[in-house]
Amino acid sequence: MAMVNVTFRNPVDDTLMVNTQVDPESTLSEVVSNLLQANFIPPAKQGQQYELHIKGKNVLSDERATLSSGGVTDSDVINVVLAQRGGGFSQCPLIRVLEK
Repeated sequence: MAMVNVTFRNPVDDTLMVNTQVDPESTLSEVVSNLLQANFIPPAKQGQQYELHIKGKNVLSDERATLSSGGVTDSDVINVVLAQRGGGFSQCPLIRVLEK
């Protein structure tokens, strides 16, 4: 499959990586790895994972999902979002107090 040109956006500091050629068969995991190597995003902390929010289309949160499965096409803007995994509600100090 042909490469597509996309723009990655880091919503934390609003930096852009414009006209980046990517293989649409790349997985979320591969894309995140490449963005980490390029120092575009910092490593995720424990309990966090990156998601790709394809502007006006879909959200990729499964590490094995490909860009093409999310509908990525030329000129798309992809927000690279750091998300919390799992419920995590039991970690809230207020809930721990209420449970006692």
